[in-house]
Amino acid sequence: MSRVSKILLFMFVIVFALACNFVTQPLNEAQEAVETARSLATAMPIETLQSFATAMPVETLEAIPSEMPDFENLADPQGEPLEEWNGIPIMPAATAGAESSGIYSFKADASVEEVVEYYQVLLPELGWTKLFSVPDTGSGAFLTYEKGENVITITVASDGEGTLVWLTSQ
Repeated sequence: MSRVSKILLFMFVIVFALACNFVTQPLNEAQEAVETARSLATAMPIETLQSFATAMPVETLEAIPSEMPDFENLADPQGEPLEEWNGIPIMPAATAGAESSGIYSFKADASVEEVVEYYQVLLPELGWTKLFSVPDTGSGAFLTYEKGENVITITVASDGEGTLVWLTSQ
């Protein structure tokens, strides 16, 4: 393996780790909130906890799980793909799509190279500026673009049958 290939592979691993950290951060925050609530619950008298339970609307309790991304759905989107998500056109080759907590994923009947080329051509035409990218390795790529205050990351991975794409808007 050449030195350049090793460096590119190392950079891809670092970016992938950072992207994973970005995706898992909401889970870590939720775990911290649960731990805080657990420690408060053990320090409070049972009467205080009972008054919270009766005073909290059911809608609030129902909304808590909906704030967590549905990772299973994002890894295997089944719904009808959107034409556009947060101002970003979805590739016409998309066959299925799913959205959860600021992340949109879609399957495409296209290669990793085709997806990368599509967004590398389209986004600058729409006024987006490339911030960073990990070159296409044939099995995956990572692109980051900005436009004003908006930042979009595009993670592309071959799933053996086609390509899986995750769009994350910040």
